[in-house]
Amino acid sequence: FKDLPGKSVTSQIGFSFKSLAQAKSNPLKNITTWNFDEIAQKASSKWNQYLSKFEITDPNDDKKGLFYSALYKAILKPANLQGENPFWESDNYMADLATSWDIYSTQLPFVFTFYPEEGQEITQFYMDLFNQFGRYPPAYLMKEGMPWVFSKQASALGNFVLADAYAKNLPGLDWKQALDVMVKTVNNERGQLFQQGFPLAPSPTHNQDYAYAAFCTSLIANGIREKELADQMMKLG
Repeated sequence: FKDLPGKSVTSQIGFSFKSLAQAKSNPLKNITTWNFDEIAQKASSKWNQYLSKFEITDPNDDKKGLFYSALYKAILKPANLQGENPFWESDNYMADLATSWDIYSTQLPFVFTFYPEEGQEITQFYMDLFNQFGRYPPAYLMKEGMPWVFSKQASALGNFVLADAYAKNLPGLDWKQALDVMVKTVNNERGQLFQQGFPLAPSPTHNQDYAYAAFCTSLIANGIREKELADQMMKLG
């Protein structure tokens, strides 16, 4: 490329989790110009829609930079990859729900509070995961192959996530359907062992997992006036 004007090359790279054909077509759908500065400006404007939820009045630029850097990282995950579901036919796909045992009580409640529309999409994906696999993957979805199952990790975390979404009144979810999913989780194989008083692991955390899952289920059952079920779940919690 030594004889090119300005000695620079502009290229576009496409990728897809589904197919080579889709990887080739994705740049054409998402990037409509070859002007790098224009693309960068569009990306900056998109991010500012999210970052501008918060206004920092402290005149210290270092503190502002620290805050907005942390905020940027707090909303990077999970990635909404609509149309890229490699596991089953669905437009809805969220990648990188890694370490659900951490983000259910930290990052996800933050997103649900300040970005409810994105929170609704995330919780709907938890529902989709259960409907597809018959359970919530206790850890994460890998990009190749089926979800990994970690026998030593909590497996009812989806109940916590749905209960938090309900408490924050996220829009668009069918709470009767969600309740059915949550009850099935409490009554799955591990849940039955918990209800029968068997230790699920050397650590008590698995029993805490199902006790809190039952409590979360009770909250939603009570909220949609399923009183008998709510009482039943509360006893387990």
